[in-house]
Amino acid sequence: MRGRRTRAVLPTLLASAAVAIAIVSCGGGGGPGPAPGPERFFPLDFASTYVEVRDCRPSVDHFPNVRVYVNPTSVTAYVDSVNPLPEGTVCVKPMYDDASCTVLIRYEAMRKGPPGTASATGDWEWQVVSIDGTVTESGQIPRCVNCHKLDDCKRTRDYTCTDP
Repeated sequence: MRGRRTRAVLPTLLASAAVAIAIVSCGGGGGPGPAPGPERFFPLDFASTYVEVRDCRPSVDHFPNVRVYVNPTSVTAYVDSVNPLPEGTVCVKPMYDDASCTVLIRYEAMRKGPPGTASATGDWEWQVVSIDGTVTESGQIPRCVNCHKLDDCKRTRDYTCTDP
């Protein structure tokens, strides 16, 4: 009697396992997966395509030391202090924990959006990105906004603050 019951239950268990595997494989069963985070403003290989406009220097506002890179289409405007900078300008600041800029901590970036997208900040938005490329903060980050909206930054460097 016991053998017959086991044989009868076994097909049901196998069918249930197959359904469970199919549900998990197709992404179902647990509801939608985690929402994707915002996309980075810059490629992780930016150092090979962007232009370094400020070499390794101490930074009071960001981290002990930073470099500054700007996307190729905006370099001339950035170096010439064009104000306002063109839409699509991206500035990337790798943050380092040492004076020789070899121990990378994270990236911070800012991107100039279309006119009217963030008029209080000159249409700029900011990102903080971990060294693995994950965006950890994005948008109107209060600490970034508070510093970059200072009169000197706003008036002379279109919110970028940093001279090349």
